[in-house]
Amino acid sequence: SVSNDTSRFENQDKYLADNDRQKIIKWIDAGAPRGQKNNSNTKTVWSNGWKYGQPDVILTSPELLKIPAEGDIEYKYVTIPTNFGSDRWVHTIEAATDTPENTHHIILFALPPESNAVKFMTGITTPTTTNQRTFGIMALRGLFSGYIPGFPGIKYKEDSAKLLPRGWIIVLQVHHESNGRASVDRPRVGLKFLNRPPKNAITTLAASTVDINIPAGASNHLETAEYKFKKHGEIHGLYPHMHLRGSAFKYELILPNGQKETLLDVPSYDPNWQQYYQFRKPVMISKGSRLVAYGWYDNSERNLNNPDPNVEVKFGLKTRDEMLIGYFDWAESKIR
Repeated sequence: SVSNDTSRFENQDKYLADNDRQKIIKWIDAGAPRGQKNNSNTKTVWSNGWKYGQPDVILTSPELLKIPAEGDIEYKYVTIPTNFGSDRWVHTIEAATDTPENTHHIILFALPPESNAVKFMTGITTPTTTNQRTFGIMALRGLFSGYIPGFPGIKYKEDSAKLLPRGWIIVLQVHHESNGRASVDRPRVGLKFLNRPPKNAITTLAASTVDINIPAGASNHLETAEYKFKKHGEIHGLYPHMHLRGSAFKYELILPNGQKETLLDVPSYDPNWQQYYQFRKPVMISKGSRLVAYGWYDNSERNLNNPDPNVEVKFGLKTRDEMLIGYFDWAESKIR
């Protein structure tokens, strides 16, 4: 649920048409009657194709990932070398999985092979409470794209792309969920390139914090994070991210003169249906402006997603922990 004018964004296909909304309202007003019994066992059919067309390159996991039938599954980190002979400008990024019914998310990081973030992900550095906070900061700098509920990947506009430097690697953070049936998955990444440097060199940045402290039982707890712009530029898209306690999210731009503008207001945030908001027209940013991310959390028993309303919740990489990340796609520009 987005309270602002959705015509500002490109991804109109994710909003219900007015006639569909009216059908749902009529169904609710009628007491939400049960559908026909013969339709109750309709099998979900998953698409096996690429949403944005056949990629120029498909990078496939060298590992076959086993998914147990039951139990809590730890995150898996898969390293895929690119082996490109030169820098590449990536215009379309899409991840795919053999088991969409088991796959909660696949986060893509583009990083130099010797970076500390890669060492953490590949197990060279042991994850602890302390260094997972450090990883939370490091990984933000290498976020490339993701396969997340409601968001299979990104296709930038024709004059925009992300740089993938020669020799860098792609690391996948894969989060599987058990569903009562053992399976295997070999995730992959599809990339499409521009054959020339773009007008807009996109980088994903974030207004984020690892200093999260949500009291037990709190039903409307607010946390904030801020990013200060040191250069002129443009914001091309927004991607709010929280976990199971997340209930509302807002981006606010504060100009150097103190004037404020709401860029995106999501009053009913749903962690099971996250999405990327790509602006039809980029938002111009002046040096000295600040982007503030507001995240509201429901840690009460009323939140049906909440695994335990009796615990204080802090930052962490697990879904049962929390995050406040106001991702945004940014391109630097000259003084206007």
